[in-house]
Amino acid sequence: MSALSEGCPIRLPLHPATSVPITPHLSLPYPILAVAPMVGQCDLPFRTLCRRHSSNLVYTEMFLAKEFSESAQYRSDALSRTGVKPEDAPLLVQFASRVPSEFAAAALLTRELGAWGADLNLGCPQLRAKQGGYGSWLQEERDLCVALIEAAVEAAGQDGKFAITVKIRLQETYEDTLAYATRLKEAGAVMICVHGRQRGTTDARRDGSADLESIAKLVEEFKPFPVLSNGNVRCPQDVVDNLMTTKACGVAVAEEILRNPGLFEEVECLLAGRPGQFEAPHKARRLEMLAEYLDVIQELDQSQEAPREDGSAWPKGGGGMVRADSMEGFEKARYSNWWPHADVLKQHARRIVDTPECGFRDVCKRSTFRKTRYVGEMDAFLRRRMRLRGWREEEVADVLGEGEEGEEGGALAFLA
Repeated sequence: MSALSEGCPIRLPLHPATSVPITPHLSLPYPILAVAPMVGQCDLPFRTLCRRHSSNLVYTEMFLAKEFSESAQYRSDALSRTGVKPEDAPLLVQFASRVPSEFAAAALLTRELGAWGADLNLGCPQLRAKQGGYGSWLQEERDLCVALIEAAVEAAGQDGKFAITVKIRLQETYEDTLAYATRLKEAGAVMICVHGRQRGTTDARRDGSADLESIAKLVEEFKPFPVLSNGNVRCPQDVVDNLMTTKACGVAVAEEILRNPGLFEEVECLLAGRPGQFEAPHKARRLEMLAEYLDVIQELDQSQEAPREDGSAWPKGGGGMVRADSMEGFEKARYSNWWPHADVLKQHARRIVDTPECGFRDVCKRSTFRKTRYVGEMDAFLRRRMRLRGWREEEVADVLGEGEEGEEGGALAFLA
């Protein structure tokens, strides 16, 4: 299915719906454009960036229900000391658990901290999930899966003002998928996200294409119950195709959103009949996204609201970068470090400019951006590389702002 021509909006299957009822008290925009849960990725800075680019539902990374329910420090690290902010809503907090009382306690605490809902992870196929007996490795224990959902609903979701949801994978047959999902729905889950592949092995969990036809059958069987489709997204058009094929109320994306956090913004342009809006130089958009991401990190560091203290630091009162030779009198921040090595970042910046296939995931890891301290070096490096690649001065200025080589200015000035 190809994108429609300029000026022709795409009519989605649930048109003219503009929202998706989840409970009598909760709804989400249609189509739901969700950032799927990803281990080590869906923390506050990345969630914030995705929300600024049209994601209208975001999952956290997976947390362990036992630790979340028992440790105030674990909860603070997961959701910040003061809970979920209004600008980080709606937020689904995902949990791994195989003990109903622990999942119930975690769900209740999550509600008290201001989240939109709690999600039970029944889809993770990774080795650590297998070793812990959770995620997709629970799918053979159907009675326990039901008990987990029932306990969380009883503790936190009976009034319909807090969502208990679940993420699963397809089973070996469609009939078994239908039976499994039906039991979870009857247990009280108010939305189900379905990854369109079977569990496979811990090493081959994404082999082959997602089976969107099986998801479409489940959506038809369950309607109007909300089902999210997950899988087979590598570009904005794939999201549209997924919605058209499955007729689901929304799509959850993981891998591709790491490569392009602006994916859903581009989807919205496709749906509105403006497919050419983001045809500007792809390198320029990637650099702009990189700059915005680092800006978000600084904002969160200075607000002291972000989780996970990692020994990094900003000067008291904000402003300025901490140098390796001047650590006295500084208070801890949470996402940036004092970044002692420029060369690592330069290497990754070179990949941005040199490699068209290089994705955001490859260059925008926090472990990468903790590696520089001299913003002027990065700024000068990017300007030189862009010029070597044939960019005109005005094109360089459009991306990095006005400034001479070596100046700490332009789009990266917020790091200075």
